[in-house]
Amino acid sequence: MFQDYKYYLKEPYDFYKSTWFGIGLAVWVIGGVLRYIYELIFYWFNSGRLVWYFRGSTFGPWIDVYCIVSLLMFLALYKLRRQPWFVILISAAAGSAVQLGIGLLLYYVCGGIRVWNYNLEILNYGSLGGFICVRSAVEFAVLALLIIYVVVPLIFRMACNLSPVTFALIWYIIGFLCIADIVYNDIVCAFVPGMISAQQIYQNIGFKYMSY
Repeated sequence: MFQDYKYYLKEPYDFYKSTWFGIGLAVWVIGGVLRYIYELIFYWFNSGRLVWYFRGSTFGPWIDVYCIVSLLMFLALYKLRRQPWFVILISAAAGSAVQLGIGLLLYYVCGGIRVWNYNLEILNYGSLGGFICVRSAVEFAVLALLIIYVVVPLIFRMACNLSPVTFALIWYIIGFLCIADIVYNDIVCAFVPGMISAQQIYQNIGFKYMSY
């Protein structure tokens, strides 16, 4: 295992294109799941350990935005895996800049929309208008470290130990289920009147809260 990890840090991998696509789908799914678990725990503490807040907008345990963020981190930072400090700094700076830009755009251009507000949450040191704070920058850095130094090496190991067809089949199925879930809830339900979203279903069966 240790030798495999040393190889991961130093050597290029020569996978089939179908395998690389499966790796991208795996990062997409796993990154979204990791963030879902984090937010589930964080907002339980944020409520004073009183309420489980089920975050996201989908049927599955993944958060759509962070599926995208995780894949972008992999694409942008994989070649920098030999330099962890660059991974930390770039992910924290770029993630915060994009989050701030989107937050300001929604608020000042799109009629005062606030999708998140760190001023209403715990651990919001250094908050800038509630759009970003030190914790949010650290979250981006930690997610990048997990993706580049934990998730991707494990996915690569899986890809090396399975046949290309088997690996691709597993992650194509899981990945496309995740994408279909996101498309249905974020796009179809938004533009087709009468479609029932995951949020509506979960709220109707008794989940305390679900929003993102």
